[in-house]
Amino acid sequence: MVPVILGCSGLSIPDKLSSVPGSLGGHAPEPLPKPAEPEPPAPPPEPAKPESLFTTLDPNEAPPYKSLGSIDCPPGTLVIKHPGGGRLSVYCATDVGVRTGPYTEWSGSRLKVAGTDTDGKLAGKFTRWDGERKVGEEVYAAGALDGDFATWDTSGHLLQRGRYQGGKKQGRFLENTDDDDHVTFGGACYDQDAEQWHTADPVEFVTKACGAP
Repeated sequence: MVPVILGCSGLSIPDKLSSVPGSLGGHAPEPLPKPAEPEPPAPPPEPAKPESLFTTLDPNEAPPYKSLGSIDCPPGTLVIKHPGGGRLSVYCATDVGVRTGPYTEWSGSRLKVAGTDTDGKLAGKFTRWDGERKVGEEVYAAGALDGDFATWDTSGHLLQRGRYQGGKKQGRFLENTDDDDHVTFGGACYDQDAEQWHTADPVEFVTKACGAP
């Protein structure tokens, strides 16, 4: 009789959902939000590559001279051609024989060496070539190595990289070896040409203290 009385009194008759435990007005409760997942730890930074410690030098640089006749000597000097050792040295010199200006060595029509003389001594950038491929770059001051130094194989792989001061190795020095186009890493630390340590591990080369600046 209860449903009849409620119906007559104008009250709604509860549906079946109203009898479900935990329900309100026939609606299921909202699900609880899932807890946020923790952020994964950031990966450790990659160690710097050994060659990144040095100023980048271009192994693909074009030869500075295309032919023997392209050397331009400064005023007051003459072009000197001197054969020897299967090469032809072509350079500039004063009338008393002091080399001043461009200095080159050639094998046939191919440039092998290019640099500059000042007061009879090498000064500034000095490059070496094997055909059209640059295989060496170094810097001189008053005839002594002083500055960047690099060598490459004929495929452009970096073999040696470092710096000289007053003709002596100073600081970190790459000393890779090339065997059948496979480059094996090597590196060392020098102080006035004296080796402080040597390593075959690129990470150790980058991270190990080197007393030389």
